[in-house]
Amino acid sequence: MKVRLYLRVRLANGNRQFIDPVYAANGRLKPFYAVVDGNAEHHPEGVYYLRHLKHGKRAWEPNTQMIFDLVLVGECILP
Repeated sequence: MKVRLYLRVRLANGNRQFIDPVYAANGRLKPFYAVVDGNAEHHPEGVYYLRHLKHGKRAWEPNTQMIFDLVLVGECILP
């Protein structure tokens, strides 16, 4: 199953968007950093979501702590 990780953040104009998270040089996730207009920005209010297909339809699920821990220790491979 193909799974993507996104960070939902509130932008300066007040809109909430799903944004790609920032990865460090060693491939690990930088917690609560998102790529906004090509730059890494810290968003401590952000919520991680997993996007995947469920019964042929796109599903967005808030990330659970267990999955977040797997991503942080590098046991979960994400594109």
